[in-house]
Amino acid sequence: MRISDGTMVGAQSGVVGDLTKGVYSGSPAIAHRDWLKASVLFARLPELNKKVKELEEKLNRLERR
Repeated sequence: MRISDGTMVGAQSGVVGDLTKGVYSGSPAIAHRDWLKASVLFARLPELNKKVKELEEKLNRLERR
């Protein structure tokens, strides 16, 4: 495994392969900016799941017409 000089890896990140210079977080370790976006979406999953179910029901009603 090779980790480039100047690479920053967040605490408890899971490094499973080579890393080029950059900032990484998460397990498995991914680019920190991508990890931040994924964390925000993860917190919204229950809300998004509810919205998808509502839209599926609405679509089913429209298709029955």
